[in-house]
Amino acid sequence: RKKWQQPPWINQSAWNEFETHRKEIREPLSNMARTKAANLLKNLTHEQQQECIDKTIQNRWKGLFPERKNNGNKYQSHKRPLTQSEINQITVDEIFGRHAKPDDERDVRPALGWNTEDA
Repeated sequence: RKKWQQPPWINQSAWNEFETHRKEIREPLSNMARTKAANLLKNLTHEQQQECIDKTIQNRWKGLFPERKNNGNKYQSHKRPLTQSEINQITVDEIFGRHAKPDDERDVRPALGWNTEDA
């Protein structure tokens, strides 16, 4: 049996976690399954690959399910959405006149219709 070669664009630590997960759920990967799973991750950044594999492990899924663009055809590269906690903090900051930005430095106040001229 030919040894499977991990593609160079794969996030190695995430992939190793996926391999371990599959063994733990008693569903080890065949070489064909490895190739197909790796191809699902090909258009993703290492961070997106990690997120995809983390989601699979957290849900004890066998497969990988990368997030897709709205049209469902190609994988997207995107920033992480704001958490409810971050949205709540922005709201509190606005109420009390503080103008803090979320951790990732995105200013969402204009998107929420808030005035930022006095910031």
